[in-house]
Amino acid sequence: MDKERIWTLIKKGIEERLGTSVFGLWFSGIELLTLGDNSLELGVDTLFKRDWIDNNYRDAILGSAKDCLGKDISVAFKITKTGAAQKGGYDLASYIKTIKERPGDFYFNPEYNFEKLAVGSFNEIAVSYARHLADNFTDSAINPLFIYGGVGLGKTHIIQAIGNHVRGKYPDLKVGYTTMEGFTNDWIRAINSKEMHVFKEKYECLDMFFVDDIHFITGKFGMQEQFFHLFNNLYNRSKAIVFTADRPISELRDIEERLLSRFGSGQSVEITSPTEVDKISILTKRMSEYAVSLESDCAYFLSQNIKSNVRDLITSIKRISVREKLLGKKMTLDEIRELLRDMFPTNTLNIDVILKETAAFFDVRLSEITSTKRTRNILIPRQVAMYFMKKLLNLSYPAIASEFGGKDHTTVINAVRKIEKLQLTDNDFSVKMNRLKGSLCNSGPKL
Repeated sequence: MDKERIWTLIKKGIEERLGTSVFGLWFSGIELLTLGDNSLELGVDTLFKRDWIDNNYRDAILGSAKDCLGKDISVAFKITKTGAAQKGGYDLASYIKTIKERPGDFYFNPEYNFEKLAVGSFNEIAVSYARHLADNFTDSAINPLFIYGGVGLGKTHIIQAIGNHVRGKYPDLKVGYTTMEGFTNDWIRAINSKEMHVFKEKYECLDMFFVDDIHFITGKFGMQEQFFHLFNNLYNRSKAIVFTADRPISELRDIEERLLSRFGSGQSVEITSPTEVDKISILTKRMSEYAVSLESDCAYFLSQNIKSNVRDLITSIKRISVREKLLGKKMTLDEIRELLRDMFPTNTLNIDVILKETAAFFDVRLSEITSTKRTRNILIPRQVAMYFMKKLLNLSYPAIASEFGGKDHTTVINAVRKIEKLQLTDNDFSVKMNRLKGSLCNSGPKL
């Protein structure tokens, strides 16, 4: 495959990261000058453009290049037009004007649509809700819609698919998407510039409001106050609101009760980890898009070794597509294993992994799990860690006790029994345990 086709794939990845408007402004005229084994040289037409891209979008270029080529490379820029050509080509004032206007825009990635969404048992309920809302955005029974699940499972794709569908079908509707971090940054910017009216005009006029990563608001009580009033403003006017988070509402901490109550007043749906059948379905769909045809053993290898993350699964297909076009032939299983080695976890399941994963899952400090604290929010994670050390590592009770400050082994026995009982009597707890177990059991590559 020639360098221009590789550059086309890299540009597609950059556009997915930055959005069409930003990409069109800064990357439409960039030329690929050279593509070496470990380097990329790009031609730009102004010093200003070169400096702006280098300072703001270098990570997007490098990240997309790595996705396509499967390795880290360097990028350099070269001015390809000088003197009069520079003066006549771009107006610095228009650049600055566009930059200033951009924070008020809402970007929806056109790639995130229902047609490109792989549907399986892990997300079919969430997709059903999303499709219904896209065609019936005034349905109060589904408002607000709360979608939660782990990283890389397609939450953003689903909610932006709703937005793209609605904007195409009802172009006069005002539809806005942001991450919770982006919303917070807008708020801080408005305070600092004393333009709170601009902030309110941007959000309070919306007919549909999509917010990714609502858990980012935890502990930010000033931000919660602002968001509470915006939520009420939109909700009381029957405007559709859709949130995503990495955990269910019941597990969100340090958020005001009145706000949690608003979050839970509509419909809540989980995106779970994809099964092997789901992964094969996703691979099949993406293989067609990227013109890749994997042998069954290669597809099975990917479904086994890419953790429960749809995003990584798609990245693996992108890399294979580029490499096969460079080689001019289909890749063998050994070649794919080598190409994607950096995507597989290097650790195997052990005591440290169980402690780290359990602490992260329950949102407590690692040091607290092995401490002497006995508050419930620490005690349960500690007992869960003991339980998995016994069930997954088959360690002896004394060996497990030694990992927790030399506790008596009977403490571990009681912990294991308690966790077993809780799973039988508390359905919500049982669901959490299955989710954590799935994460732990995917902690190493099946090479």
